[in-house]
Amino acid sequence: MKRQKLVMSFQSFMGEVVKWDVVSFFLVSYWWMHHSRLWNATHHVTFSVMFLNSLFLLSLSFYPISYAFQEEYSLDWRATSLYQGIMLTTSVAFTFVRLMTKPGTFTSVKESLAWKLIWYEDLVHCFSFGTALALVQMFRFVNEDYGNMSWLILLLKFLLDYLLFKSMVSKHRAEFADPLHAGKVIPKDVFVHHYTDGYIGKARMEAFSDGVFAIAATFQFLEINIPSPDDGSPPPSIIDAFKDVQGDMFAYIFSFFAIGMLWVNHYAILQSINAFSGLFMFFNQLQLCFVAILPFFFSVLVNFWETKSANVAACIALGTIGVLQLILWVVTRKVKVRRSPTSHPVYVWKEDRYYSIRRPWIVTRLATIPVVAFGTAIVAATVEDFKIFPFTLIPIVYVCASYAEAHFVRNSRKTLWQQRVDEGDVERESSSRRASVEENGILSIGDGVFLLTDQDTLQHSAQSRCDDQNAKTERDPLLSNQNSSDT
Repeated sequence: MKRQKLVMSFQSFMGEVVKWDVVSFFLVSYWWMHHSRLWNATHHVTFSVMFLNSLFLLSLSFYPISYAFQEEYSLDWRATSLYQGIMLTTSVAFTFVRLMTKPGTFTSVKESLAWKLIWYEDLVHCFSFGTALALVQMFRFVNEDYGNMSWLILLLKFLLDYLLFKSMVSKHRAEFADPLHAGKVIPKDVFVHHYTDGYIGKARMEAFSDGVFAIAATFQFLEINIPSPDDGSPPPSIIDAFKDVQGDMFAYIFSFFAIGMLWVNHYAILQSINAFSGLFMFFNQLQLCFVAILPFFFSVLVNFWETKSANVAACIALGTIGVLQLILWVVTRKVKVRRSPTSHPVYVWKEDRYYSIRRPWIVTRLATIPVVAFGTAIVAATVEDFKIFPFTLIPIVYVCASYAEAHFVRNSRKTLWQQRVDEGDVERESSSRRASVEENGILSIGDGVFLLTDQDTLQHSAQSRCDDQNAKTERDPLLSNQNSSDT
């Protein structure tokens, strides 16, 4: 009976929920990228811009419900028209927002050409979605027919973008000439993003990713429904109530800690880079899409944990996200980013003197989730009486790897500090700082400069001499004996 319920649950999920989540997520993230680039290049906002932007966000919020109507009434062309009309309304509102935020003057011809390119791209959006809506109205397309037509509309959109770019390049070949490669043109994304200041900032992408992780981590909590009698009978005892919701509670706990570990990995990857490439953005969005549907798999796992299918599905879902995070880390280390038309592609990771020490532990921490998850899936598929216990190895190995990384980095810092002490770097820095304090009453610590009073100056000078004396004492034991005899 449980297996039949599980099969029915998976059929319903794969047929409706996964498709709905994937399509809605990528459509919303697509418009989020365009919206982020627009606001990054906007320096002044009027009331009209705020009003049109509100209309754009309102139309965008109708995406999920319009797609749900289209899937529910798949044989009614009106449902397809509603979905396509929402897409057209969104593109038109965004086009007007772009028009209202147009700069008053352009400082160069290249800036004007870059703005025209993105403006033409917005017009292509409106034309493509308008054409799709007209075809639906003329031929009464239903869901299946529209699915086949949507690929043609998408192909039409990319074809028009390509032809418009080639047409503009042929008219302004000098402006689009690549200074780094003779005879070639600057890539469209590099040209547009540089001359319109339309790069997506790291802070915006980090905020978007954190929002997805936060919603996914707490979404399962909404599925916990406290039982209450509807027929007027006395309410059940609290123990019985907890028994009724224990499956959803354990699913929430499992998904929260699993998504928490994934978020820590994602945060560590983002902290190691200064910028990101389009390839990084693609895999990041794909990872977030899987994170958004992960709570369902944990709900099935907890409620049907005695069946193989539940264990295998949950482990594969979690392992897939782990693999995508490994790919993200490889992309940050191996893929170069070209930030401007006059600059060569460069790596975007931050310099870390302890990276050679961190690297094996970073790889261990990132590989823990996919290795243990896929290993558990294989064991669950081959062993008849399988329980969930190997799945719990992930947090244990993860915590051990994190502790080992912190331990070795701390020891490396101690070793580096001792080498600086032995070479006299610390003493020279301390003497230079003391001289600055004694002469000018100015103390420089890191990037800050502080003006000290006379009393502060005397105290800091005395403390600096004491530190120098202690450093000399550690290097020369004879000096220590001499100081003690003098005392």
